[in-house]
Amino acid sequence: MKGFIDPNVWILIGAMIICGLLVLALMSLKFSSVKRITEDVTLEEDKYTMVYAMNAANLYAKTSLNYAVYQACYDTLRNSEVGSEEQFESALGNAVKNNLNTYLSDYRFLEAYVVKFPSQDMKIKIEPDKIELNLDGNLVMEKTRVVEKVMKEEIKLEGGASLEVVVEIPCLDTYQIGVREEDGVAKDLKIELINAKLAAGLEDTFSADVGSDIDCDAVFESAFGTKKHAKDTLRAELESRIEKLSTGTIALELKDLSLIIKNAGGHTSDDETICDFNYEIKADILMTVDVSDEKTYPVWNGNAIAFERLIYQTLLVIIYP
Repeated sequence: MKGFIDPNVWILIGAMIICGLLVLALMSLKFSSVKRITEDVTLEEDKYTMVYAMNAANLYAKTSLNYAVYQACYDTLRNSEVGSEEQFESALGNAVKNNLNTYLSDYRFLEAYVVKFPSQDMKIKIEPDKIELNLDGNLVMEKTRVVEKVMKEEIKLEGGASLEVVVEIPCLDTYQIGVREEDGVAKDLKIELINAKLAAGLEDTFSADVGSDIDCDAVFESAFGTKKHAKDTLRAELESRIEKLSTGTIALELKDLSLIIKNAGGHTSDDETICDFNYEIKADILMTVDVSDEKTYPVWNGNAIAFERLIYQTLLVIIYP
């Protein structure tokens, strides 16, 4: 019959449509599985890299503890404002913590993996020839990865870390030796300051013919010279004596000198004016004590990173009278 389609044809067409749909479904499932497997492999690679980075961070932190001690000891031994041994140990401990915070503030592994170090307080034990450090807490690492170009996934890895190091360094021992030397040197410098005053010719009484008025400033300049000349003469005498006090382990350097000359009254006798003078002298002297062995430590010395020996420095303020 014209226009009649065999039912078998419709059955064949339906079967072909169903097969096509099944093929499409299987292809979609295959592509989805491949994509999921690729993402899983990438995730595992990130996790493996993070574990490796955590180990590297732990080693970096232990090395940082050593360098934090080296720099803190070097700086604190040169801090003339440190007083008692208790103050020295406190200043040293604070310097170690500050250095460590600086070293560990921004650690990145392969630029993409950021490690956060323990924020707990550090325990420090200072002995004459060594310093023990303990930093408890967790190392935390975070990594952001992009998923399907529209989503971000945070990966966080956290692991316990007990960072303990013993740094063999005679920091406290150097300080103690320096302080013992300081007491004796300060007494010697006070004596030499008095001797320098006398050798410079700074007498307590001067006389000169300056006219009928009692002008003690004029008397001093006439008998001795200007006040600048008096200070320069005193400095030269004191520096000569300081140089003689320096030894193989102790170096002394005059950093600053002040001289105040005060009129203490005057009177006339015959044709001369006689005046009395008081002197106030303050000498700032840098004392350096080098008693360490030949061992050096990597530190920033103010100009560059270099290997330096440990020395004790303090500013002695010697006052007359």
